[in-house]
Amino acid sequence: MILHYFSSAGWEEWGLYERPVIREAMPVLIDEDLRFEDSAGPRPTVVMNLWLRELPVSGAPSPKSWRTYAQALKGWAEFLVARGIPVFAERQRLRDALSMYAEYRLSGPLEVRLSPASWNLAVKTLSSFYQWAAAEGHAPTVPFSYVRQSMTRPDGARVEVTRNPATVRTGNAHATRKYLEKPYTDLLMNALAGNNPASERDVSFRGRETGRNAAVIGLALSSGCGHRSSRT
Repeated sequence: MILHYFSSAGWEEWGLYERPVIREAMPVLIDEDLRFEDSAGPRPTVVMNLWLRELPVSGAPSPKSWRTYAQALKGWAEFLVARGIPVFAERQRLRDALSMYAEYRLSGPLEVRLSPASWNLAVKTLSSFYQWAAAEGHAPTVPFSYVRQSMTRPDGARVEVTRNPATVRTGNAHATRKYLEKPYTDLLMNALAGNNPASERDVSFRGRETGRNAAVIGLALSSGCGHRSSRT
């Protein structure tokens, strides 16, 4: 499948009566044979492109988001085609394909693996696409299931949220935070104090308030905010 980005440059030579009403840089998915329909009628790429063109008025105004969503659709469609499964197959067949796709993307060959966050974005993209396609009469069903859960907001209010079980857990913020090792904290403290790496006065230093700067950052480091304990 080809991923093209639309440009209206030279549209006057395309044999059209007016300029196409398509946003510049809008992703366009095209089958390898460059056809949008065959004897069976319009191909799934036609529906995918319709959905992509509605993104700017569906909560995704950024061209970067359009590209990300188009790439997610492209990867999914190519996976299905390679296994002879239609994009708009019946629900159970698509759910079986989704199970295979999750294994492929999360534990398959290294070159195709996605991080948990990227996988969740792909699931969100496919879920939004199939919900839209079903509502517009293009797809017979939505292959995802959804679970309603109650959660408490910081203000104490209880709200209902919908979760897609196809998503996976991502790391907590504290688990992915980067810490400075001790040699780097020592280097930082020396720099703030106007010293060289050997803790001796750096005569070329031109900063001010070295004592204050070192004291503030030293306090932050001693509280555990910036470095990893030697016991970990």
